[in-house]
Amino acid sequence: MSYRKIYFAGGCFWGVEHFFKGVDGVLSTMPGYAGGTVDSPSYEQVYTDTTGHAETVEVIYDPSRVSLPKLVRLFFASIDPLSLNRQGHDEGTRYRTGVFYDDPSDRAAIEAEFARQEQRLGAYPVTELLPLQRFWPAEERHRDYLGKNTSGYCHLPLKAFKYLRLYQDLELLLGDEPDPIARQAQTAALLQERMGFFWTGFYNVSGDELVLGPFQGPPACFRIARGRGVCGSAWAQGRTLVVPDVEDFPGHIACSSESRSEIVVPVRGDGSGKGSGSSEGSGSGKGSCEAGSSEGSGSGKGSCEAGSSEGAGANHSAGCSNGSGKAEDANYSAGCSNGSGKAEDTNYSAGCSNGSGNITAVLDIDSTSPGTFDDTDATWLELITELV
Repeated sequence: MSYRKIYFAGGCFWGVEHFFKGVDGVLSTMPGYAGGTVDSPSYEQVYTDTTGHAETVEVIYDPSRVSLPKLVRLFFASIDPLSLNRQGHDEGTRYRTGVFYDDPSDRAAIEAEFARQEQRLGAYPVTELLPLQRFWPAEERHRDYLGKNTSGYCHLPLKAFKYLRLYQDLELLLGDEPDPIARQAQTAALLQERMGFFWTGFYNVSGDELVLGPFQGPPACFRIARGRGVCGSAWAQGRTLVVPDVEDFPGHIACSSESRSEIVVPVRGDGSGKGSGSSEGSGSGKGSCEAGSSEGSGSGKGSCEAGSSEGAGANHSAGCSNGSGKAEDANYSAGCSNGSGKAEDTNYSAGCSNGSGNITAVLDIDSTSPGTFDDTDATWLELITELV
């Protein structure tokens, strides 16, 4: 059997190893210590943060089942690439992030993923990219630690593991299906089944509007004008928007009493049939979120019309933006990709510009609880939209 190795430092190696054990195509893992100035260090020595080692996991994988770029992409989804010497609650140089390779021919593929992250984040990752100098396996008690201690400490949020399984299952489910609406329908269904959100669905770009596409949940707005509501604002700004409480979103008019928090992720198309789900609309304006529409009052065809309180039956839509590319009061601009690598003084920023290409749709998800969504959701949902 042909196999290859790659080494990931992503904070505490207990969580990193457990994460990669869940990746299809990974054959084995080994936690250990990379680099450093001390031979065969003990955990206690490394913990002093004076030896120069990084807690690292050796990943042995089958390249016929999982590619190196995919492994690196999943690795970045499991870390904060802009946090220096800290992941979760763990702080110190031993918890720095890094990708270490033992085959120089791997570097180009890894660099491409670093560049991809730079585009997404608006800043180059602080993650190291180096040839592996040396690697010392960790003590037996640290190997498969979370497999042997199911209630043990892990710096990764539990939902990261749920998203990892969902992402891999969705990739298999969608396969080579060419129809974008079918891909959206399956994606919405699997997200709803696995994550249990209040509302999950897609709005497809049609001219200057978003038109309701496949969804799971209560009836929703048929149409949303560019720059209106969270969906229209995410489309206009070209980035993920996370809103902890839709009642506080500037310009919010017609939110369902059940919907409290929301995340919207742009879907970008490349002409391949994946992520290209545009949908033609009827132009009727009924149930629209377009300024000037008054249809849908109490009917489930809700309106997000500025200045209107109609459309309470929509159960879906939150807030309006001034459409300028920056949310009013800069409270909900999803920072990370304003060209400087710095969020625009946001109080509720999460998620980034998720790639290049024309926006063909948005993925919209609502929760009945405030503060449901965070950076973990944004990162994984951006990955998922790349499959659509």
